[in-house]
Amino acid sequence: MENLKGSPTEAEPARTSSSSANTTGTPVLNWEVFVTPGIPIVTPDRPPGIRETYFQAMASTLIYGIRDAVLVDAFMTAKQAHALADWVASKGKNLTTIYITHGHGDH
Repeated sequence: MENLKGSPTEAEPARTSSSSANTTGTPVLNWEVFVTPGIPIVTPDRPPGIRETYFQAMASTLIYGIRDAVLVDAFMTAKQAHALADWVASKGKNLTTIYITHGHGDH
């Protein structure tokens, strides 16, 4: 699910989240996903009729409890990284770990 606003180069978090409850019904974990829009790229091999080309959108997930958080995957550009850092900081959680799921330069 995406909830993107503005131009294709602005990063906005998707408003996707979930939680699990313990036996008292109190949420134990929550998660939210931050999605970047595609990055415009220049390539000589565009298909006929295609005027703009974008590198794929990227997603990062913040899993958090009452105090602490884990970030799953990060982004490629400094602008995206700063937007992600601001978003994580806005949650007011203690970021304990950044987990990179695989070794690609896109996240």
